[in-house]
Amino acid sequence: MATDGQLGTMLAHGRDAARERIATQRLAPGARPVPRVVAPYPASVRWLHWLTVALVLAAVALGFLRVEVVSHAWRLWLLDAHRTVGLLIFGVTVLRLLLRLGLPIAPTPLPRLVGWIVRATHAALYLLLLGMPLLGVLMSNARSGSTRLFKALPLPVLMPENEGWADRLQGLHLVGGWILIGLVGLHASAALFHHYVLKDGVLGRMLPQARRMPRTT
Repeated sequence: MATDGQLGTMLAHGRDAARERIATQRLAPGARPVPRVVAPYPASVRWLHWLTVALVLAAVALGFLRVEVVSHAWRLWLLDAHRTVGLLIFGVTVLRLLLRLGLPIAPTPLPRLVGWIVRATHAALYLLLLGMPLLGVLMSNARSGSTRLFKALPLPVLMPENEGWADRLQGLHLVGGWILIGLVGLHASAALFHHYVLKDGVLGRMLPQARRMPRTT
């Protein structure tokens, strides 16, 4: 029969062996972390997000194309199309904000600084998506007073004609457009970083055909 000292030694060896096995399992190259299931965003949130992406790309393309076109008639048509898409962006963004308030979504856990940057970027994007169409309407009013889309649908008159203010608003609209393009690029880069580097399922949650996906911890 083992003595008390021998029993103590055996227990100590057993604890050491158990700790070594756990450490080996954690460091083993083939070991896989336990996955967690990541639920996708609601379908309404996903589809409005991608509709916004399509409208922003269309607005940017129409704006650049108008500068390159020589025909005065085509320039007017492209300007009306740009204004129409801008108003659609404004409406969709209002709807997204209302939906976000009605269906709060739990944020993905992030470090404090990264989380602050993400929230600031989202806030700036929403501000520009609402502000750029308003700047466009104000600029149109200041340039030519009452304005109609495709000579049919009147735009709201928010300010009187004023060439000086029209030039200032046009400059703000141009600067805001470049900032919006930069933020959209930053947002897209962050999504790709989550998908290919962090592999945390964030991008998959926003895809149109999103499904519940595992996320490793």
